[in-house]
Amino acid sequence: MPQKPSADATADPNTFPSLQDSALKLTTPIEWFMVKGADRAYQMQLVVALNRAKGTYENLSNKHPASIPFRDNYSALLKGSALIQSQMPNGKEASLDAWLKARDILEALVREQPNNVDYQARLAESLLNAARGQKDKDAQQATANLERAVEVREQMLAAKPDDKQLQQDLNSAKRELERMATAKKAEAGKAKQATAAAEDNKPEAADQPAEAPAAAEPAATDAAAAKTENSAAEAGPTP
Repeated sequence: MPQKPSADATADPNTFPSLQDSALKLTTPIEWFMVKGADRAYQMQLVVALNRAKGTYENLSNKHPASIPFRDNYSALLKGSALIQSQMPNGKEASLDAWLKARDILEALVREQPNNVDYQARLAESLLNAARGQKDKDAQQATANLERAVEVREQMLAAKPDDKQLQQDLNSAKRELERMATAKKAEAGKAKQATAAAEDNKPEAADQPAEAPAAAEPAATDAAAAKTENSAAEAGPTP
C-alpha cells in the first residue's frame, strides 16, 4: 500500500518520492484491489491512502506550480481515483470530476513538453473517459473532448506512423466520435418529430359565432303614420 508522502512546503521536487515512476507505473490502483485475500477493510484503507496521497500532491502542486513532477504525480493519482470511483456506488460524478482535473493538468504538461509521449497518451485517455462520463448530460462538451482526443492521437501517430497500436487507438477514438455524432443526430431527429407531433395534436381554435347583423330601425306603424298626418293638417299651411 502506498505510504502518505509529506506535504512539506520545502519539499524538493527533484528528490521527492514519485508514485507515478514507481507504484502507479507498474500497476493501476484497480489492480491493487485484486490482491489475494483483500477484504472490505483492506479496500477502504486503500481508498483512504490514495485520497491522502492525492491531497498531498495537490497541495504540493499548488505550492510548487512550476514543478512538473508534482503535477505529473497529481494527475496520475487523479486517474487512480477516477478508476476507483467509477466502481463505487454513486461514484460517477466523482469519477468524472477526477478525469476532468487530470485532463486539465495533462493539457498543461503537454503544452510544456509537447514531445512527451507518456503525457500525450494519458491526456488522450483522460479526454476519452471524460467524454464518456459527459455524453448523457453534456453532449456538446463530450464531443469536444472526443475531438481533442482524436487530435492528440493523430499527433502521436504522425510522430510514429508505423506504430500499429497507435493506429488502433486512433481508429477506436474516431469510431467513438462517429457513434456520438450519430447518436446526436438521432436525438435531434426525435426532438423534431416530437415537436411536429405536438403541433399536429394542438387543438384548433373554436369557431367564433358570426357577428349578428345590426338591427333595422323599426317601421312606422299605421297609427303613428295617421297621427303624423292629422298633426300636419291641423297646423295648416305655413303663411
